[in-house]
Amino acid sequence: MRPSGAFWVIATLMLGAGPLIGCGDAGPGATTTATTAKAAVHRSFESVVRDRYGVLRAAPTAADRLPAPVARLFGLPKSARTESRLAWGKAHPLWIVPVADKLCLVGIAADGAGEGGCSTDLQELVWGRARFARDCALVRGKRWFSVSGLTPDNASEVEVGLRDGTRVPMNVTRNAYRYEVPRDQLERLPTRVVWRAGDGKIHSQAVPLNLPSMRIPCPVRPS
Repeated sequence: MRPSGAFWVIATLMLGAGPLIGCGDAGPGATTTATTAKAAVHRSFESVVRDRYGVLRAAPTAADRLPAPVARLFGLPKSARTESRLAWGKAHPLWIVPVADKLCLVGIAADGAGEGGCSTDLQELVWGRARFARDCALVRGKRWFSVSGLTPDNASEVEVGLRDGTRVPMNVTRNAYRYEVPRDQLERLPTRVVWRAGDGKIHSQAVPLNLPSMRIPCPVRPS
C-alpha cells in the first residue's frame, strides 16, 4: 500500500492546511476561480480513491443502490444512493459510498442498528487505515462491539487480533470487511487490525475499546 510519489503530492494538496485561493480583494472572476479549484480538488480525491479501490471502478448496478432509510439515517444526500456499492449482501449489509470528498462505509449491524462512518483523510484511505468501531447498548441489555474497515486493492492477509492473543482472518469483500462480537465475550473483543501492504510490510493498528465517543445509543433500525 505504499503510495508512489504522485500519491504523496496529491495527498499534500488535499490535506494541507493552507487555502487554495488567497485572501484579498476578490475580482469578478473570484467565484468562478474558487469553484474551478474546488472541482479540481474533488477530481483529484476521486481519482486517487478509485485507483485504490476496485469496487469503485465498476459501474454501480441496481443491486448496489443504497436504501433511502439508510441514506437518511447517516445524513447522506439522495445522489449518494445511485453511487453506492454493496460490499456485503448478507443479512447485515454494508455499502461503500463515495460522497464529494469523502468515502463512507455504512450498513446494518447484527443488532439491526446502523453502523459506519466516513473518512475525508486521503492518506488514511490510501494506506488502508479507515476503520469504524461501534460499541452499542441494546434494548435487551446486550451490547455488541463491531469494527469494520475499508481495504485497498493491494492489501492482503487482513486479520483482527483478539484479547486472548488469537487472530481472526477477515473475509474482505469488495474492499470491505466487518468483525462483530457480543460485548460480554471479553476474550473475543478486538484489540487491533493487522494487514499486509502491497510492498509486503505488515501493518498493525490498535482498535480502542473504551473511548466515550464510541459508547453511542443504538439508532432505530431503518425500515
